[in-house]
Amino acid sequence: MLPSARIANAPTLAQVLTLDVPREDKPDIAEPSGRFTHLSLSESLNDLQMSLVAGNARRFGLDPHQVLAPMGTRAHAIEFLSRIVAHSMLTTEK
Repeated sequence: MLPSARIANAPTLAQVLTLDVPREDKPDIAEPSGRFTHLSLSESLNDLQMSLVAGNARRFGLDPHQVLAPMGTRAHAIEFLSRIVAHSMLTTEK
């Protein structure tokens, strides 16, 4: 690796890798059900979705509070993010 004091003193996994031979037992993990529940676009944004909108607003020089204030649903967030992506693609093509 890189010759630096930070890397030389960084923790490693040596303290947890103590077996001479790897384990053979494996946990039983159920196969995913394959069912996906589509969330309603009319629901309010969750914290992650608000963070994504706010981050993109900041990225494009917009005030996140002003962008989020009127944004009541997930459909509004999708529409905003679609406009931001389209705008970004137009400005990078020039």
